Amino acid sequence: MKYDLAREMAKHYQKLYIIENYIREEKQKNLYFHEYISLLNEIEFSKDFKQKLYKLVKVRNKICHMEILDIEEKKLLDLCYKEITKKEQKSNKTYTI
Repeated sequence: MKYDLAREMAKHYQKLYIIENYIREEKQKNLYFHEYISLLNEIEFSKDFKQKLYKLVKVRNKICHMEILDIEEKKLLDLCYKEITKKEQKSNKTYTI
């Protein structure tokens, strides 16, 4: 059971890593995650999606502190991950661990 939880947390971290690296691309370095969100282009990212990314800040902190995510937080992470990976595929950029 402990190993299942570890695998799940690793998957969450991997998704977060891909999201963060995509939005940090070609942006000013050494900013906090929420500061990058405000720099995102409104043409590429809708206001609705940017709001989801702001909500992801809390989830990000839980992942970084190895806290278990609830169902809604997992859904939000998955939704943001899917949106970013769609954009990633269109731009031919890949972020892997």
